[in-house]
Amino acid sequence: MVLRALTLALVFVGCSESKMVGVDSRGPEASDTPSDGPDDSGDPPNDPATDDTGAPCNDADGDGVCDADDECEGHDDGVDGDGDGVADGCDPCPDDVLDDTDGDGVCDSEDACAGHDDGVDADGDGVADGCDPCPDDSLDDSDDDGICDGEDICDGFADHLDLDGDGIPDGCDPCPMDNPDDADGDGICTSLDECEGHDDAADVDGDGVADGCDVCPVDAGDDSDGDGLCDSEDVCPGYDDASDLDGDGVADGCDPCPEDDPDDLDGDGVCDSDPQPLPRGLIIAYTGAEVPPGWLVCNGESGTPDLRQRFVLGSFDAEPGGPGGGSPHAHDGFTGMVEMSTDSASPPGRSCSPPGAWCTQKSSNATHSHDMTHDHAVESDAALPPYFDVVYLMNDSATSVPSESVFGRIDAWEDDGAAESVWSIREDLDDRFLRGSSSTEAGAVGGSFAHDHSGFAALETATGVYYGGYGMTVTCYGASTTDLNHSHGYEHDHAFSEEFNAPPFVRALWVSPLEETAAPMDRSVALWSGVPDTVPMGWVLADGTHGGPDLSGVYVLGTASPSSVGEVGGSGEHVHSMDGDPGGYTASSSGGNGHCTSGGGLMGFHSHGVPGHDHDMSPSSNDPPNWRLSYIMYTGESD
Repeated sequence: MVLRALTLALVFVGCSESKMVGVDSRGPEASDTPSDGPDDSGDPPNDPATDDTGAPCNDADGDGVCDADDECEGHDDGVDGDGDGVADGCDPCPDDVLDDTDGDGVCDSEDACAGHDDGVDADGDGVADGCDPCPDDSLDDSDDDGICDGEDICDGFADHLDLDGDGIPDGCDPCPMDNPDDADGDGICTSLDECEGHDDAADVDGDGVADGCDVCPVDAGDDSDGDGLCDSEDVCPGYDDASDLDGDGVADGCDPCPEDDPDDLDGDGVCDSDPQPLPRGLIIAYTGAEVPPGWLVCNGESGTPDLRQRFVLGSFDAEPGGPGGGSPHAHDGFTGMVEMSTDSASPPGRSCSPPGAWCTQKSSNATHSHDMTHDHAVESDAALPPYFDVVYLMNDSATSVPSESVFGRIDAWEDDGAAESVWSIREDLDDRFLRGSSSTEAGAVGGSFAHDHSGFAALETATGVYYGGYGMTVTCYGASTTDLNHSHGYEHDHAFSEEFNAPPFVRALWVSPLEETAAPMDRSVALWSGVPDTVPMGWVLADGTHGGPDLSGVYVLGTASPSSVGEVGGSGEHVHSMDGDPGGYTASSSGGNGHCTSGGGLMGFHSHGVPGHDHDMSPSSNDPPNWRLSYIMYTGESD
């Protein structure tokens, strides 16, 4: 279109400037060649029909070329700027040798799209399609990613950026770092997926953890106690279900007795392994006026031992002890036997007086002595050690220690303000053993550390049958009669020594709580009615292995002095010594029947000398009436 306009313009311009050109003066055919001058340029040579010789021609454009020969009318045929053989005036592209090589009507020098039709612009973006990288896109590559918008996979973003290599440009990839993007189809990129392979939005318990990755999908707290079990499956919430020390199938945290299987064998509401400050069967001494509730008097009833009028002897035998000891005692009832005889005597005879027969004084009466072998019966004596009567009580269902109960303390008393504010030393029980009262009244005292068997005296008789020298009956003026049987009395006494009669003991502080309290004093001592193997938890046998002295085979004697705690004394038996008898004479006695009838003779009145002597005594046990029980000490510990 541009070229056509340009051609028409040139034509119009040539017509407006008509000029005449002179005839060639050299004559016909002189130079009638296509190049012999402007008048016949282009004419065939020697062509009469076209020769201008002799006559001028029109040269309207004044270019020296007759109009009939003018190649570019209206323009100077000699001006050919691009040297393409076409005068510039008629050259649509005077600056282009090839003019419009792509045939798009646009000179090459003006061609916006060389080699292509500049008029073809399908997308109307002013860029010929041949030179338009994106001929169908008016904006070509609006996101500058090197890909036409029409072919752009990801408008507005660089299609070549694909970090995850999934073929989807990052700008349009919902998950630019994931291939595949959302493997579990839950709408969340794999790299951001909190629960891969599961739907992150499925959260039944609302704990922010997808069910598929929630160890406990129905529990908001999952495993709140950290025992590896979901709360909804937890047997023992808040505790480790796997922790079961006693193996009873109940987790320790929910097991009332985590160290015991079974938990409470005796059904007393206290775990078998737990410290039991007041176990059922515990025996204590009591000095109050009324028996407190939950306690039984130890009178032999309701399964209690009968401790009335009895002292307690420590015993750790396999079986609970029974009664023992004794009072009163008499040292086996006798002193040692003494073998002795009187001295010899030859008493004179005596004659009968009328009206009996007249007899001469007897002669040849037998010299004789008497057997004085003897012992003594010893009167018995109670010989009890010093005591204070208490009421022994056994726990049946009590849960507190009564204020007037009495416990032993076999450790030294420390200046502990806390202990002194609750417990006090019973000074009224100093130097006293405890004895069970015969009733429910306490407080009677008695006994002593020493005794004798005073008031002893005895009349011993010298006995025997003694004969005269002739062995015949006396007649008047005849031989001496047989000396008849007779005896002599010898009364005498022996003094006894006073002896210490305290049984084996260990000194302890007798202590009482100032008010009702929940537990005994630490390391205080009470009594156990069962076998040693059943000592309840929190208590130990007072056998010397847990601190303090061994109370086996001993009694406990009170002291008010802490420095005396643990002292031992007493003995298992005692024996008295006896003063000797210096000797003397028996009572006077005569033999015979007192008559001379039938020639009977009489022995004269006489006595015998008795030698000095003494006796040995057998020993006797110091054990008062007792009951053997185990002394136990409170520790408050589980082991």
